[in-house]
Amino acid sequence: MNYTLDSVTQHTLNPEGLYDVVSKLTRRFTEEETVCCTVWNQPLQEHKTNCMRVTPGQETDDQHIIMHASLIPVALFILACVGFMIYWYLSKGRWNLARKQKRISNCSDDTAIILIGKPKHGVPSLINSCVFAYKAAEPFANRAGAEKDPPHYALPEAVPLTEHITITRALLQQQDRFWTSEREAYLDKWRREAQSHRRPFVFVHSCTEMLTTVAKDEIKELFEDIKCVTGSHPFTGLTKKNQGHADELMPFFHSLGSKRVFTFHNYTLQEHKRTAKRDEEFLDFMNACIEETDSETVCLIEDV
Repeated sequence: MNYTLDSVTQHTLNPEGLYDVVSKLTRRFTEEETVCCTVWNQPLQEHKTNCMRVTPGQETDDQHIIMHASLIPVALFILACVGFMIYWYLSKGRWNLARKQKRISNCSDDTAIILIGKPKHGVPSLINSCVFAYKAAEPFANRAGAEKDPPHYALPEAVPLTEHITITRALLQQQDRFWTSEREAYLDKWRREAQSHRRPFVFVHSCTEMLTTVAKDEIKELFEDIKCVTGSHPFTGLTKKNQGHADELMPFFHSLGSKRVFTFHNYTLQEHKRTAKRDEEFLDFMNACIEETDSETVCLIEDV
């Protein structure tokens, strides 16, 4: 027998989930013999033996005698561990979504999440997506009237999420001066509602539209006015992140004082196949809005 370093016995796991035990010991046979390989199966605490007949003249000095010992219990144990890990991962994801949905359900304060944005920037679709993610047992529905044409494109103005939470839109004009031309009407309304509802504000902008100098000035004015009404700058929601360049827009909104900048791939009438990752993004957004109002200080302002 050739007992060299090159003849060490090895074992590997094959694609079928069984162990191959390979011995590279070589020997020249002068007569037919039976060669056996014995493997110690530790999980079962027993030996497994496999034998084969070797006939003289069929082997060469370089021939390797390969013997397979099928350790089926070991393979089944490994497969069971992998299956448990997959089940645990999926269960954890479902439990995590349920926990976030429950936090929204437990909100007992009257809260109006106000989404501010121009037409075609995904405000109605964002509302639909939030409701769809929260009401996971219900099919997708166009509750916010997405893709409606004027004069009905801004209706309904408010969509209920829970008994205490509504999501309200404030659609601005498509023109360049989309905020300063309407600011007085909105500010008067928000002042009157200041004592009746907690109102987290969110500015919504599409990633497909880059910001002009005029648009940046308008947004800056809007952010400062909202801060005067609520005590803090609004959050920012960037929609259509799958079509635009959110990374190029985020620094600008952070520089204006927006504490949170969210990016969304909205569910739409054409594309609303539910995924856990997308649901989680909308649930995180709604929970952040609720938490923001817990520390919000309302400071009413006089005429700007």
